[in-house]
Amino acid sequence: MNRSPQKRSFRPNIRPLPAWAMRDLLRRPMETFFLILVLSLIITVSATALLLTEALSTTAQRILADAPSLVVRKVGPGGWQPILAGPAVSSALAVPGVTEARPRLWGVVNGPDGPATVVGADSQMHRLASASAIRRLPEKGEAVAGSGIQAESDGKLNLIGTVPMAFTVIDTFSSQADITAHDIVLLHPDDARHILGLPQGYASDLAVYVYHAEEEAAILPDLSTAFDAPVRITTRSQTSGYYSAAFSRRGGIAFLSIGSTLFSMLLIVWFVTRERTGRRHEIGLLKSLGWTTGNIVSLQLYRALLIGLPAAALGVLISYGLVFAPGVKWPGYLLFGWETSGPALYLDPGGAIIILLELTALVLLPFIAAVLFPALRHAAAAPFDLIESGHP
Repeated sequence: MNRSPQKRSFRPNIRPLPAWAMRDLLRRPMETFFLILVLSLIITVSATALLLTEALSTTAQRILADAPSLVVRKVGPGGWQPILAGPAVSSALAVPGVTEARPRLWGVVNGPDGPATVVGADSQMHRLASASAIRRLPEKGEAVAGSGIQAESDGKLNLIGTVPMAFTVIDTFSSQADITAHDIVLLHPDDARHILGLPQGYASDLAVYVYHAEEEAAILPDLSTAFDAPVRITTRSQTSGYYSAAFSRRGGIAFLSIGSTLFSMLLIVWFVTRERTGRRHEIGLLKSLGWTTGNIVSLQLYRALLIGLPAAALGVLISYGLVFAPGVKWPGYLLFGWETSGPALYLDPGGAIIILLELTALVLLPFIAAVLFPALRHAAAAPFDLIESGHP
């Protein structure tokens, strides 16, 4: 019994599609390299600015978590004035809700390379000493200096306050404490009082602690009237808000970078859409060879992913390293105006993953849409029409 041969529909061997997409990209190596480079640069610049602003704010919040709940400063016609420590402590402790009141010695003097912040080491500094890997607190005539304070070759540190004084540097703060101790000089309380010109029994300000953070604002009226002299009280929440606003202003480049990102992406979308739309001839040939619209769309998607994913990974890695590499110093020069050696920053990466994912999506989604748009636009067109319209 004779059987007539059955007709078989022609189906092109188009698997695997990623290999087809890679081969197509390698046919235009300069175009592929250009797109990867531009996408990486867009993500790097934008992510670095956004990550730095967020990291500085997060790190400041962590540091301020150990700060006093409120700081009391005496004010007068000429500005800040020393506060009489004993009566001030008694007045603060008499306010309901206050758990601790501690007088502090600190002020700004002239150091070898510019201003330096002198801090008197009291009994509460042992915690700071252990956290900063300091062997011991300074005695009279000794000092512990931050990395931004340069002593003489013989280990002597010359400071000029109300009087010039010289100290022997016995230790330096750990580089991990640079964000707070970069320009700090820790002295014995008597030396700090002498160089700052503070009389015996006086302090620079009063650190006040409360049990709950919610009590900071609640006790302000009672605390402000507890002192005989006029005072100004700053809460930890106000200090936190000040630093957050300052970092946001300093990191205003982040907003500029978002604008530049959107503008750059518009240029890339325009370029890719125009380039892909101009390749109607190629789409027509593929459809005439049996490729379905789904095959063509999948091919374009793989092309976009083979460009976008490496570019995004490269941009994310570079930006993350620029911001969170241990001991980075470039933000000090760029954002905070350090002319000498800037502080080494060890920033908290909290929230970095969300920022990177959002920014990557902001960059990649328009790019992928621009690549897929021509294939979807010509999905219903006849192959012959696409081939004819695609000729120059």
